[in-house]
Amino acid sequence: GAYLAAFALEYALWLWIPLALLGAAALAARGRGLVPLLFAGVVLPHALYVAALGGDYFEYRILDLVFPFLFLLAGEGAHRLASAPAGRWVAGGIVAAALLLSWELPWQSHRQFPGAIAVGFPGQMLDQSREAREFLDPSRSPIYRWPGLAPIGEAHRELLRGLTRHFIDVRMEEHAQFARSVVPEGRRLRRLIDRGLLPRDLYVAMGAVGAIPYYSDLRVLDMQGLTDAAVARSGPSRPTSERMMAHDRSLAWEDAVSRRVDLIAVDAHPLLALTSDAMLSEVRDAATSGDSAWAADVGDGFYLVVLLPQGPAATARRLPRLRFERLSDPRFLGSFMARSVSAWSETLATRPHDAHARLRLAWLLLVRGDCPGARVHYRAAIEERPGELEAWDGLAACEVGCGDLAAARDALVRAVALARAQADRAHLAELEARLETLGGSSGR
Repeated sequence: GAYLAAFALEYALWLWIPLALLGAAALAARGRGLVPLLFAGVVLPHALYVAALGGDYFEYRILDLVFPFLFLLAGEGAHRLASAPAGRWVAGGIVAAALLLSWELPWQSHRQFPGAIAVGFPGQMLDQSREAREFLDPSRSPIYRWPGLAPIGEAHRELLRGLTRHFIDVRMEEHAQFARSVVPEGRRLRRLIDRGLLPRDLYVAMGAVGAIPYYSDLRVLDMQGLTDAAVARSGPSRPTSERMMAHDRSLAWEDAVSRRVDLIAVDAHPLLALTSDAMLSEVRDAATSGDSAWAADVGDGFYLVVLLPQGPAATARRLPRLRFERLSDPRFLGSFMARSVSAWSETLATRPHDAHARLRLAWLLLVRGDCPGARVHYRAAIEERPGELEAWDGLAACEVGCGDLAAARDALVRAVALARAQADRAHLAELEARLETLGGSSGR
């Protein structure tokens, strides 16, 4: 119901449907009442089916068939209305308003969508991202900011937040961004096969089974079950309140072993770039929790980051030209950190105002224990962007490492204030706890 309601609000069906009903009446008056009945016989059962499914992961593609039937009837209704005295202006005004409002929310969704990949945006990111919290705020629209329309814009915004939190109605832009990232990866995997680094019959389990298998021509087991009957018929992995459209099922480890899967991707991408946030996240998790992920350097600044269901010995025999190392191995971590620091330093040398590069380099230096070096970069990032929460957070950790607890408290106070102002609940509690351990006040 929320999915259908969001669709109706986003495309101004509250203006189109009255015209369609008028068109149905006009056809019935001319003895052609079977036409709207036939249209309804297609659209209404389909809408009930969509409601039973809970919507769709890919925005509104599943509702595309509504538009031709709706517009044919709305056209009849507008024609009927225009034939009445002074009706031409009324019909023209309604159609113009309907067209404008059908365009505005989709356009604002496109215009306001973040430039980087944002998974489940905005619903999944409300606690981490100001862009998510401000997304489709009616005050940002030149049309929906006005009284009478603002409640409609706000209702649509709240529906979209709730839906995307469950991976329903995920925006077109997110899928386009993801495609732009995985198509090159599929081609890169194909080149690894052509070079003989990967066998042509390699069996890989991954979650992103769209573009990557097509471009790589690898044999792929879909960990989410969309193209695998066994996984699809397994039970949901989450309670009902936390269900995720198209992401409810997952491949069991025992099944991967018994089905002779060679590699299991730990991320949606089996290949991770040396300087990618996904690679940094995997390395950070491995360093702190000692997880079981493995990595093999495949050249050109990329790692194959996977789990080994057949074990390291069998994998070494299967892929003899690759050397897999545990991400948690101190030797791997040391080598990775050195390479990553060097890569980010080169990036910063050519783009000195690249805030993202500076923050990543600062974090890497901090993890390596070079607190003074990291502090220089965090302070430079703050000088350029005083409202950068990540920089203040990192600076506080640097000051602790350098032994300046007073400066650490000051940085944490600023970080807490920024997290509170940005409603960043995901980080606020952790920052306040760290401040309390330093004997500071969060200013509640």
